[in-house]
Amino acid sequence: MVRTLKFVYVIILILSLFLVAKGGGKKIYCENAASCPRLMYPLVYKCLDNKCVKFMMKSRFV
Repeated sequence: MVRTLKFVYVIILILSLFLVAKGGGKKIYCENAASCPRLMYPLVYKCLDNKCVKFMMKSRFV
């Protein structure tokens, strides 16, 4: 009984790791950059081919 519970627990952990590594993969559709969600400064969304794409901005101070 204990071996079965451990097996189920390990399978759940392994499957959850695959789901986290995949990252969800949601596509956010947009018409312009204003319809994309806002993030903290170095990360921004831009609208390309009617999909919001995440970009990393370069530092302003360099």
